[in-house]
Amino acid sequence: MKISYLRLVVSLSLPLFVSCGGGGQMGGNGGGISQTPPPVTSFAENWHFASALSSSSIEAALTLSSSSVVGVGHFQSFSTSSPCPSFFDSFPLSGTIDGQGNVSVKSSSVSGLVLFLTGVLAPDRASVSSGSYHFTGGCAAGETGTLTGVKVKPLTGLFTGTMQGAGNSVSISTQLTQGPTSGNDGLFPLAGTFTVANMCDETFTLNGASVVGDTVHLYSNTGTGLEGLTGVMDSEAQQIELDDYPFLGDCIAGAHGIVTRQ
Repeated sequence: MKISYLRLVVSLSLPLFVSCGGGGQMGGNGGGISQTPPPVTSFAENWHFASALSSSSIEAALTLSSSSVVGVGHFQSFSTSSPCPSFFDSFPLSGTIDGQGNVSVKSSSVSGLVLFLTGVLAPDRASVSSGSYHFTGGCAAGETGTLTGVKVKPLTGLFTGTMQGAGNSVSISTQLTQGPTSGNDGLFPLAGTFTVANMCDETFTLNGASVVGDTVHLYSNTGTGLEGLTGVMDSEAQQIELDDYPFLGDCIAGAHGIVTRQ
């Protein structure tokens, strides 16, 4: 797995919002007046799309219907940099799923950047094959690649393991509960605690922690010493490879390790 804190530095995020087709109709005494549906503000499924030929990936919170998909996705690449949108930027996409499972989406332009994505949705609606993406305009113009996608299981449970940092072996225990839906930013909230032993010997209450795709952020956001911990998980939600960003003053700053679900 790649060092995950680097993703925070170089990631390009593209929250994806794919329209569900035309607006709804008011029936009965409504006289058939066309009405625009309210915007979708949460998404039910967590997806990871991996590029076959590069380090790029698309992490996404999605809700799929029979003919369309709505969601928010984050494109991560080690080859793109400023002035690309940051990890928490978002922009809409529109697209369709046809009767054979072919998915086709196109984003609106953000900072001149437009994403095109295609693939074939499996009959069980848990994976995408024969996928491809490319960008036009903006900071990633011309970037292209093939990809496959997989639906990621919820990150809920007790995880334990060790991290190595500053010459010490640090014991880690974290209890995580993933929210059932994402926010409109495409991030699934994580609640729980993160306990460190053999270094700062403290239990942190998570605040602002999240997961999308295979990318995990475990923050306390209180200035108490857990502000830069990121991770990469497997699609079965059995293991997280963790890295603590070395320059934010965390008590485990610069530590690296793996925790496994118990």
